[in-house]
Amino acid sequence: TAGTISNLTGGSGNSSSLVVGLGAANTSAAGARSGTAQVLLTSDGTNSGLANTALPTQTMTVTGGVSAPIDGIKALLAGADAVQIVSAILRHGPSYLSVMRQGLERWMEWHKLPTLAEVRGRVSLEGAPDPAAFERANYIRVLQSWKC
Repeated sequence: TAGTISNLTGGSGNSSSLVVGLGAANTSAAGARSGTAQVLLTSDGTNSGLANTALPTQTMTVTGGVSAPIDGIKALLAGADAVQIVSAILRHGPSYLSVMRQGLERWMEWHKLPTLAEVRGRVSLEGAPDPAAFERANYIRVLQSWKC
């Protein structure tokens, strides 16, 4: 479904808010679901004269739902540049930051990945050898997760 993006005006920066609309999609029956969305940004050239210019290098920050080391690892694997863990820190106290870090370090050692750069985006659609197969597999996985 085609959608819209608003609040991204000329002069927007890294901290600008972004609203994504789902066009005419019926979302009332979707329920509370979480997942991954790929947003491909393209400038229409309205304020810059760069008509239909791709904006491929956008920073992605994951906020919400990160309460254990594996949650942060999944966000990094999907391509997150930053992972906010405020709720986990408020729930467990400041010392929980070391639990999150140690969990990430152990996971990286186990998988022989020495740097965050090697983790980041490792399972993203962009890095997949066959993006169509990647999308189909994820679609099937989502459908199977809805079985009663």
